[in-house]
Amino acid sequence: MPIILLLVLIIPVAATAHNHTSPRCGFETEFCIPGVHTLPYGTILNTRPTSLPETAESADGSFRVHYTRSGPDAVPADDINHNGIPDFVDEALAALTYSREQYIAMGYRVPPGDGGAGGSDAIDVYMRDLSTAGPSGQGLYGLTSPETRISQTTPPRFTSFIEVDNNFSADDRNSSGGIVYGTTGVNGLRVTCAHELYHVFQSGSYGVFQVQPMIYEFTATLMEQLLYPTIPDWVSYTSKLFARPAEWPFGTSSGITGYVWGFWGQVVYNSPARTAILDIWNQIYNGTYPMQAFVNAIDANGTSLRDVFCNSLPLFYATGSRSVETDGLLFSANLPEIQLGIDAPAEPPSTMATGNLRAFEVRAFRYSLPNADGNGRVSAAIVVTWPDAEAFVRSNPNEQTPFTIIVTNSPLPSDIPIAGTTWGVRITPSNICAWVQGSATHHVEAPYPNPVRLSQSTIINIPVNAQPGENVEVTLLTSDFVGLATFRTTVILDDVRPVARIELSPTLQNGPYLLRTQSNSATTLTKCMILR
Repeated sequence: MPIILLLVLIIPVAATAHNHTSPRCGFETEFCIPGVHTLPYGTILNTRPTSLPETAESADGSFRVHYTRSGPDAVPADDINHNGIPDFVDEALAALTYSREQYIAMGYRVPPGDGGAGGSDAIDVYMRDLSTAGPSGQGLYGLTSPETRISQTTPPRFTSFIEVDNNFSADDRNSSGGIVYGTTGVNGLRVTCAHELYHVFQSGSYGVFQVQPMIYEFTATLMEQLLYPTIPDWVSYTSKLFARPAEWPFGTSSGITGYVWGFWGQVVYNSPARTAILDIWNQIYNGTYPMQAFVNAIDANGTSLRDVFCNSLPLFYATGSRSVETDGLLFSANLPEIQLGIDAPAEPPSTMATGNLRAFEVRAFRYSLPNADGNGRVSAAIVVTWPDAEAFVRSNPNEQTPFTIIVTNSPLPSDIPIAGTTWGVRITPSNICAWVQGSATHHVEAPYPNPVRLSQSTIINIPVNAQPGENVEVTLLTSDFVGLATFRTTVILDDVRPVARIELSPTLQNGPYLLRTQSNSATTLTKCMILR
């Protein structure tokens, strides 16, 4: 049956729970190695694990899982169905079988068997402790390794075997003592099986270039989302993009970029270029390099990478508190709001921002502008990118183009109007595409979050009758009006809410407090509750 991408939020996750950018999969680091194309046909490349004495096979004979019940590689011992096989191994076989069925239903070529290298012609999966595996011991979810070159083609094709972690324990730590798995237990196993098996299809059915691994990881990460849409392991990687967008242009060819941008595959999958993901691999099968294959595949679907990417720019602003799940990005509420290059008031006649963009880099800016009727302010969001497909194909990390944004109260007819104002946005050069949104500011009535749980955050946002950029004074008082601390701060826009943001002492005792805010135009008094 075809995959349906669900657009409902089912499992809440914390985007910061596992917020790192080390490889989650060893495919890039172990597979895309220098000189792989020079290896002769039939050469064995990698050695399989040998310390896993037990095996279990899927009912259709497609998979053989190797495992142990003792030592550091031991799988969880639970066997609730009493079939003599640990439940964790049963779950791996179920996830692998399900993933294979879905990939075949999507139209992918079935990868060849390994000629009995693991004891049968099945695809072999080894369950062992990977918490300190990978470069520098940062830990891996899984690893797909080449074994034997089976074609003389460019790119060459290989049989391969899979390794996955033996338990995906929340207690696992890498060699530096850091948390390894943001998604633990069976859910970590499921998405890893889907991800790694897709690499087996890539390498055995289509071929592996030793360059541009981003496309390999981008599509494998997408498959996790399509097969297991309620398990958002990818959120922790994508959070890095929204927290520091200038560091993660989509045109960068590294494998880690593929994890970070894997979410954007949802956009392609739900666009007119829906079949482009499979078409990428047919292009690669015929010898086209990965990033060119991506461009060609979208073109072949009657659109372009530029158009699909530019049409998706509103999604980059619709995360966190601005999230609308029906916009098409699962778990967008769990992603941080995009880091703003500028967040400032703009006064007549104009203000300007300049900089440089790499291929398909996304940058966001926000300005507070006078309302068209002179009362209140409008929050103007501007999201820009340089959607140059040729630069994307070159994937040169140093290639950039300059851009200029002018926000002006005397717009030209060609400028982008800002709703709710008489202002406009002028962006040069013309090959930069942009999305602009104007939203009237909204004065909230109470501080938030309320209550403030100091164990989670010491930041509180206080409503003010003032404009962004104005200096205000906030006094923290007890419920008996005893002053405890005074803060001088600048009014900012939190999305469309003008607030004074202060940081409270983590040593405050539980109880109710008062916040007195004095601006140029008014003094207000609000209440909040502090909990430790």
